[in-house]
Amino acid sequence: MKLKVLAFALVAALLWLGGTGARIVQASRTVSTRTCDAAIVLGEGVEGAQPSPVFEGRLQMALKLHEAKRVRLILLTGGKSDGDSVSEAEAARNYLMARGVPSAAIVLETGDSKTTHGNLTEAKIAMQRHALTTALIVSDPLHMYRSRLMCSKLGIDAEPAPTEFSRYTGFIKRTQFLLREIVFVNYWWLVGE
Repeated sequence: MKLKVLAFALVAALLWLGGTGARIVQASRTVSTRTCDAAIVLGEGVEGAQPSPVFEGRLQMALKLHEAKRVRLILLTGGKSDGDSVSEAEAARNYLMARGVPSAAIVLETGDSKTTHGNLTEAKIAMQRHALTTALIVSDPLHMYRSRLMCSKLGIDAEPAPTEFSRYTGFIKRTQFLLREIVFVNYWWLVGE
């Protein structure tokens, strides 16, 4: 009897996790065509004073959206970690300005967020401060599901704009990212952050 209950629990858990993975993959393929007030770029680390390669891929997408006039402003998130010389948002601002984006088109979070939930919480504050009502979320495709769940809970009117320049390419890297997201989504459902 105990073995049957254990087997049932194991199958149920695998189905649940598989369903979560399927929702993440489906969300990664959804791309908004909407024009919005801002692109919220989720931070992803710095190397020295430069955006990490993953973060750079997100910034390239934000630049593309801005050049296409799909967004008026680019809202940059990400705090400063121990040992970094600049915050993620500051490194991102410098990167975009070096590529011709005027400072008037860039908004930085003023907090010190280091997680997706923190990035979006700070983005909401910045949106309110600048009277922005709609946004495109810019991150890696497999990060879209969790990001949009958080936006919904925070009351941010956001549409997906997954980067076309993701560094997570190839089967192994994408699978690792997907497994990580399955864990993070389920953790967020349990804990709420």
